[in-house]
Amino acid sequence: MEGFVLHRILVILFLSAFLLTYLLTPLVRSLATKLKILDYPSNARKIHTTPTPLLGGIAIFLSFLLCMSFLFLVLQRKLFMEGPMFFSFGNSTLFWIQMGVFMFAALFILLTGILDDIKMIDFRIKLFSQALAAAIVISCGMYFKLTGNIIFDVLISFAWIVVITNSFNLLDNMNGLSTSIASITALLFTLSAFMTQAYLLTLIFFMLFGAFLGFLPFNFPKAKIFLGDTGSLFLGFTVASFSILLFNHVSSHLHSFWLATLLILLLMSIPILDTLCVTLIRTWNHKPIYIGDTNHLSHQLVKKGISPTYAVLLLASLTGVIGITGILFVT
Repeated sequence: MEGFVLHRILVILFLSAFLLTYLLTPLVRSLATKLKILDYPSNARKIHTTPTPLLGGIAIFLSFLLCMSFLFLVLQRKLFMEGPMFFSFGNSTLFWIQMGVFMFAALFILLTGILDDIKMIDFRIKLFSQALAAAIVISCGMYFKLTGNIIFDVLISFAWIVVITNSFNLLDNMNGLSTSIASITALLFTLSAFMTQAYLLTLIFFMLFGAFLGFLPFNFPKAKIFLGDTGSLFLGFTVASFSILLFNHVSSHLHSFWLATLLILLLMSIPILDTLCVTLIRTWNHKPIYIGDTNHLSHQLVKKGISPTYAVLLLASLTGVIGITGILFVT
């Protein structure tokens, strides 16, 4: 009976998050169009031919915030559901404080992205805001429990959050690429959490999957709206932060931080590999790493004759295959 309750709330949260994003996205699109917050096809890296609204990340953020609030009320007030097992994993005060702090930091990231979409800001300001957001979530205990040396663990966590946040920002170079990989990553997080009996994380990750997936019909294969930095930074920051929660649980559950490390690296392999490739190429060519180019994995596939749509599908599929392989091996 309690297992049925868990499955039922999983479906409710997924559908709620999906539908909220799906319904909010056209409203955000209309707002961005009215305010003329658009991405213009101004250089060779832009493959779209008409001005396209930005700010898509607002819809995803609002959807996730509303669903997270609903989940909190369900677990804390015991609304609609019954069964001691169901509520036993949602009664940690520290966890919900961490979630509240995370949402505050995510809002800060979102506002930075909005500002950048409205008027491009200096990369140093963006980097500072990411560093500050990372420091905020780490301050409430969301950092890798790796070595027992808190200074080392915090520094690794800080670097991880900033790098992965930027990785998804860099991935946002073709219609649906960043969103599809973030969606599949969230689904892989869900499977990892479920198979290691982290049921609260299972609920949250599956809800996140729904929020991400609800945006995809508007962004792939043809884009009616872009994530913008508003969305890509939020996606990256969220995936980075939640990967820390997953790592700490898996490490504790399996009594091996090596296996947990391997799992997280495999789940995040495509964003990491893409960032590593473009960083090395830009460094080799003596170009600033923050200046965009067409050397991403997706661009390399297109140069080989693959269409942008199939390039996105291929990278998304690779994310899934590598991730499933990692989950089966580790768990």
